[in-house]
Amino acid sequence: MFSNFQRNFPTVCFLTIALFLIQGISIPSAMAAPTRDEGFGVWNTYDLEKKLNKQWKIWAGEELRFREHNGIYYAETHVGTNYQPSKYLVLGALYLENRASRTKKNDEIWYWESEPRIYMTPQLPVYGFLLENRNILTAPWKWTRFEFQPYTANEIFLETQRNGMIEDRFYSGVKVRWWGPIYGSIFYLRQSKKDSAGKWTALNILGTGLKACF
Repeated sequence: MFSNFQRNFPTVCFLTIALFLIQGISIPSAMAAPTRDEGFGVWNTYDLEKKLNKQWKIWAGEELRFREHNGIYYAETHVGTNYQPSKYLVLGALYLENRASRTKKNDEIWYWESEPRIYMTPQLPVYGFLLENRNILTAPWKWTRFEFQPYTANEIFLETQRNGMIEDRFYSGVKVRWWGPIYGSIFYLRQSKKDSAGKWTALNILGTGLKACF
């Protein structure tokens, strides 16, 4: 019985932390303003990931977004699972709960949204390069003892109510293994977004990610 508890202890810890993230979040305070074209922002992501077996893994985490001179304007808590039936395909489900700010008549209003997602992602290795989730193309090279690995990606978002594309995200960065089970990423992101009036604005973003796998 004790050996079973030891074997399942990491999974229990993961689920406990995931539950804490969902139940314990609160709306962050901010003094935000309307998005300025060609402004600067910072996005930070923190994740915990647990591999259950060769095919299944689960994860939970938090994402925080900041704008230049305006503070935090978006916070997201997410919990998900991946199932990989073959080396060429990944199926997944994801639940997001986010808090986003919008400015109306100089007043800052926070909105809560819950969003479930399901997805199917091809895993296509080509000459060592790997096409992964969210159109990420990862290079085969790993440099230094930190295993710096370059990648690039481009995502587009479509919405029929706004007549086509409403957002484009271009990423370029490196993945890194800091130590043991601790991984991360550092990237540049250019986000182009269309508002309800059809006006496009761009945001230049420095992004970081930190992930613990166990």
